[in-house]
Amino acid sequence: GTSAASQSRNLCRLSAEALISRAPDFSRAKITTSHLYKRHLAEHFCGMGANMTAVELGVYHGYTTSLLANMFKKVIAVDVNKGNIETAAKTLGELEQENVVFLLMDLMADGWSKFASNDVKVVVIDADHTYAGVKRDAGNAFRYLPEVQWLVFHDIWMDPVALAVHEFEQQGLLKCTAVGLGFDGSPYAYRVVDEHLPGGVTLIRQKLEGKICRRLLGAKMVQPNFIDQQFMLYRQPISTTKICATGAFRFHANHRLKTAYWKSGSWRYSNYSQARLLVRLPRMAATPLEAHFNLDHNAFLLTYAGHAAAQWFGLSVNYVHRPFHVASALF
Repeated sequence: GTSAASQSRNLCRLSAEALISRAPDFSRAKITTSHLYKRHLAEHFCGMGANMTAVELGVYHGYTTSLLANMFKKVIAVDVNKGNIETAAKTLGELEQENVVFLLMDLMADGWSKFASNDVKVVVIDADHTYAGVKRDAGNAFRYLPEVQWLVFHDIWMDPVALAVHEFEQQGLLKCTAVGLGFDGSPYAYRVVDEHLPGGVTLIRQKLEGKICRRLLGAKMVQPNFIDQQFMLYRQPISTTKICATGAFRFHANHRLKTAYWKSGSWRYSNYSQARLLVRLPRMAATPLEAHFNLDHNAFLLTYAGHAAAQWFGLSVNYVHRPFHVASALF
């Protein structure tokens, strides 16, 4: 009944407070979330999240992950850095929290279809802090997690993050509440580590730390993730001894297609599937072409319309660059 739910919520908040007191505060560790941010998350999700699955993008040392594990039935913790995952796993292991699944994943290149079998209700976004990165991660949450109800953003004080979230609000996709430092507009101390200044320097700032945002289910859908993404084009069959792109495609939201080699053309959805596009590009082919996308829309086969044999293979530039990202992370 109501009393049982209230008791469960109160127990969750008490254990959350113990975890918060154990974690380093923002004043002592710059790359973390503040105690106030964690407390606001606990106040919001304790009781509500007991039967929910949450995804956390960006785990660092796992202190926020630990808090999420206290509030949710299951947490999928994602990071591109293997060292961060190992450190976070150690943090949770010391607390004997076993409801967290760690996933080594490059959010720039890897597909989100791997989350499809999980009934994810909450996504905490604290990974790529570029404008494009935040738009991509939140957009993918909308596209691939149909049951998602809440998106949580950290580092709103960074202008690219703030702009991306503001645009989602303006589009009617999210309704957000301020959380963490600066939530009420009051100033706070912010310590910056500077190797030229012993002990660093403390600044006073008023910018907002984070936002908890409710998804507005009646809102219009975000644009497909292949829009404004660059794809490298490879002539079929691809030779393993000489892999060289002939050109590049970029699909724009206004149904224009821009290329580096074949000038411009147009695209529209096929009558058969949203995963298939009808492409008109006169400099490439006199007849219409069809782009058949894979599940995550990060690659496609380009055929002549009505034909099965692929003439070209298109691959997201993020995937093209991925081997370099993976190799660089090992230095």
